[in-house]
Amino acid sequence: MEHFDLDYYGRLRDLPNDVIAREFEWRYPERANAAIEVCDRHAQEGRGLAIRWLGIDGSTRDVTYTEARATTNRVANMLARHGVEEGDRVFTVLPRIPEHWLVLMGAWKVGAITSCLSTTFAAEAFAVRIRDARPKVVVTIAKHRDRVAPACREVGALLVEVDDDGPEGLHDRLSSESDEFKPIVRGIHDAAFLFYTSGTTGPPKGSVHSTAHLVGGLALNAVALDVRPDDVYWPTSDLGWVAGFILTFSALCQGVPFLAVESDFDADLYWRILAKEEVTNLFAVPTLLRMLRRREAILEEEGLTLSLRRGGSVGEALDPATLQWATERLGITVFEFYGQTEHGAGACTNRPGYEIRPGSLGLPFPYLDLRILDEDGDEVPRGEEGEIVTKADYPALFKGYYNQPEKTAETLRGDGWHRTGDLAHMDSDGYVWFHSRKDDVISSGGYRIGPSEVEGALLAHPAVRDAAVVGKPDDARGQIVKAWVVADAPSDALAAELQQLCRDTAGGWNYPREVEFIAELPRTATGKVRRVELREIDAQRAKAEA
Repeated sequence: MEHFDLDYYGRLRDLPNDVIAREFEWRYPERANAAIEVCDRHAQEGRGLAIRWLGIDGSTRDVTYTEARATTNRVANMLARHGVEEGDRVFTVLPRIPEHWLVLMGAWKVGAITSCLSTTFAAEAFAVRIRDARPKVVVTIAKHRDRVAPACREVGALLVEVDDDGPEGLHDRLSSESDEFKPIVRGIHDAAFLFYTSGTTGPPKGSVHSTAHLVGGLALNAVALDVRPDDVYWPTSDLGWVAGFILTFSALCQGVPFLAVESDFDADLYWRILAKEEVTNLFAVPTLLRMLRRREAILEEEGLTLSLRRGGSVGEALDPATLQWATERLGITVFEFYGQTEHGAGACTNRPGYEIRPGSLGLPFPYLDLRILDEDGDEVPRGEEGEIVTKADYPALFKGYYNQPEKTAETLRGDGWHRTGDLAHMDSDGYVWFHSRKDDVISSGGYRIGPSEVEGALLAHPAVRDAAVVGKPDDARGQIVKAWVVADAPSDALAAELQQLCRDTAGGWNYPREVEFIAELPRTATGKVRRVELREIDAQRAKAEA
């Protein structure tokens, strides 16, 4: 059977943007199975390591492509035995353990659609998603059973625990299954992956992606992340987030092993892992990078030596101070890329060979048609604000929202463009500068203010650990800019200092007229700040005072 053309996508690394834009074509077979592309083909070619795993207890485990092929075949046989058929859904609620990746690959072999749910969810969050997609099987660990089991019973889903040593547990079930299975080959654009968005309003929407999603990851690896066969590659994100999914599976698809760390983030531990494992290519969200920055002293305290050559980041704008720190202290440029869950494999990036403009999203991927449109659907002049839209012929782009045709139509309109709801402008050289979500725009005294620039100024202060900016209702101005700040030693003096810093660096009119300190910012499971919750705090206070 035909496979993805790995050599073709790999060559993108050496081509300038204008050549890619002119000559690029998407290459993929009409029919495929994701598990064959990320696992079986490499096992058959004799490739070695696939996953290097570090456990919370200090244990390690190396999973080869050959082991992965045999285990995923057993998973496929087990699922088929329990009635999972092509198009059925299989959900996972698992930490970063090898079984997570293996269960997903086994599910693809039977033609199932998979979805990874964050282990941080409460019971109702699990229930909303499980009721929506009605999976046949949910795989989890004992720690999460009580929050997951009620919804599984409600829809009749089989609940399987990885760490259950009894006959109902995953390992005992797999022990009696054959390690041979013929994967079901499906249409390349058939639904294969389901990612639930963490929107700020309304119930979550299931973003449906096809197996072609993976070729978007191959292009991303070459153009933005520069993932190479000899890398020690550490993408730190969870599989419950589309970035964690595409970064790890596109690496496997490319035949490149990756490092998986079970432990939640701990700055000292992560610094030690970076040094001991000789990580060369790190992918981490800005929050994690900022926390590493705050504990960089451990490098000298413990004499740690790094091997980093490349860094990547996504999820929110990386503040210029942290970008500069990475360049000066770590000796690497952190290449940001922008994209939504719906994009699947990003939309903009800073890439080697091109100027890095701190604060920008970089240039649109040269193989993706991205524009800035006004509310009438007309392209705006360079420098003016509009909505980011992308052409809907991108194979990594979602196919629609699961069981929500109306929501799909709002975003994927009949004119062939995907509406993102993100406001930005494009400068004269084509760099994209994010302003805000449509619902995060602050309208104050006639000005339209996006939070990113103000947040960047706040985060440059050494006492600030985290910050988010929202609009707060105001009788005189309509809204004022309000900053919510996590700081080492909150005080009125620090608040005034931060206000002056923003006046000096973010502009004289868009500084935060109010600064409130908070112990921790509310975030989604994917790490994005839930500004809606911050706005609600002030709304409730206003009601109480009325």
